[in-house]
Amino acid sequence: MWANIIKLITLFSQLPETVQVLMILAVLWGIKTGVISIVRNKMGISFSFFGTQKPLEHSACRNYESFKLELGKERSKGERVMSVKYIDTVYDQMSLVRTTASEVNDKLSDRYAELLAKQELTEQQRVDALEIYQMILDGALDDACGFLRKWIKRNHLSDMDDVQYQEYIVKRTNEAQKLIKKYIDRKYLKSQLVLDRKDLYDHNMELFHTEIKEKLAGMFIQIRHIAEESGKKIDLIMQE
Repeated sequence: MWANIIKLITLFSQLPETVQVLMILAVLWGIKTGVISIVRNKMGISFSFFGTQKPLEHSACRNYESFKLELGKERSKGERVMSVKYIDTVYDQMSLVRTTASEVNDKLSDRYAELLAKQELTEQQRVDALEIYQMILDGALDDACGFLRKWIKRNHLSDMDDVQYQEYIVKRTNEAQKLIKKYIDRKYLKSQLVLDRKDLYDHNMELFHTEIKEKLAGMFIQIRHIAEESGKKIDLIMQE
């Protein structure tokens, strides 16, 4: 039996985090609604689906009802902890990431528009170039948000000390910047966007170091604060 359990745990650990969370939530929902039942017997513990298992042998014992209440209470705790950790926390953190990405988008778009205004172009050429650049920026920042979501979902930010977290901020910020640059490089066509790509990159890096980098650092500090507050909520739930 233990060999099978170990195999099952190994297989589960290899699944993507999203699948793991969904499976855990599905099992908790099944237990709560009675679709899945956990039964303890002479052979150990077994599961039944849709009420196919026979009633517990000791269901008539005087402590049975209190045991059920305690089990229900612990199950409810587990569900709330899972919700706080994997749903509420990630949602709040990613809302912050999306807001910051929108602000970065505005700054990069404004810088591009300023540089474009110095070129001898018709109004239509300027509008077309801005629209194309905006679409490229949207895609680049979506990629960056997806990259950051992968790290945020690990929920390990509150476990770092201040030095570790500062190193983490620098590393993830530089990675996000490189990801955005790579995306824009791949999509950039001077014939449509007018400006030389290297010149635009140099202007954007100036903006990155003077404004965007600080904004991203502030975002990461707030993300950590959300993780810490969620940890406090989980502690309170477990103490009930």
